[in-house]
Amino acid sequence: MNLKTMQIMKKFLFAYPPGPGTTVADIGSMDVNGSYRELFPGNVIYTGIDIAAGNGVDVVSADPYNYPFPDNHFDLVISGNTLEHVEDMKEFMREVCRILKPGNLVFISVPFKWPKHRCPIDCWRVLPDGLSFLFKVSGIDPVEIKMIEDNTIYEGHTIGIGRKQI
Repeated sequence: MNLKTMQIMKKFLFAYPPGPGTTVADIGSMDVNGSYRELFPGNVIYTGIDIAAGNGVDVVSADPYNYPFPDNHFDLVISGNTLEHVEDMKEFMREVCRILKPGNLVFISVPFKWPKHRCPIDCWRVLPDGLSFLFKVSGIDPVEIKMIEDNTIYEGHTIGIGRKQI
């Protein structure tokens, strides 16, 4: 995680504060230089999911396209700086949609400008039209999709907030 992405998540949580008992899935949750978990109130039920064990990971799923949860399980699904490491983005987004309850939100942050960084692989940079497409083909209606760029450093993120279709 990086400072800019953490600031973006803080703004998301201010605009869409989770209530007590909200179930949150953080896909790609391994704590590498910080974790979204620390930004959430203690009264949410937070589940960190990743492909390997590590700090901040509650559930290891070796298959990035099939998580061990029933359909419509989580109130909120978040994923920051993970999508660029996934070979099949459409399958990843379909699985995000599957575990999200109908009518509820997903938050995705993915770089469109960032140096190569294998973790364990680095496949993509995503622009707003690409994230909008991924939302639509997976059953998520875009609420807000935008680019956030810092011209003082080599950093830029595409942020997507979407709502699972009912």
